[in-house]
Amino acid sequence: MTTLDAVLVPDTLPTKKKRRRSTSPTERSLEWLRKAGYEVSKVEKFVRFPHMGHGVRQDLFGFADLLAVRADRTGVLAVQCGVGSSHADHLAKILEEPKARVWLQAKNEIRIDSWRKVGARGKRKLWEVRQEYVTLDQFPPVDSPLVSVFASDF
Repeated sequence: MTTLDAVLVPDTLPTKKKRRRSTSPTERSLEWLRKAGYEVSKVEKFVRFPHMGHGVRQDLFGFADLLAVRADRTGVLAVQCGVGSSHADHLAKILEEPKARVWLQAKNEIRIDSWRKVGARGKRKLWEVRQEYVTLDQFPPVDSPLVSVFASDF
């Protein structure tokens, strides 16, 4: 046996198929916004805890994964991305964040993008986005005891 023979691998060996990794909701929203003409930047960061062996994702101002701007729109769009089953949780998180109210008062926008796969049984499933804009009307009144507790964060 020569050295060359030992390096060659026969075609009959079973090969393990690489499983394609699913695209994250943030990546899907990035693509959607770019196709819609926005300039987009990812502002969510991953904070690693080396001594504990894991980390956490931290949103900008506690609610934004992406920031997007477009020449024909006033203000900055902050987007919170997630899967369809967590849409209500994302909305509740934003409404509890005092900085989100300030963001909207400064004439910016907040949108929740929730992604889910849809399609008939036995057919190919396609990704669909549910987009909801958060407005100041959805926040509890300023004189509410709930707001005064969160206002102490500032």
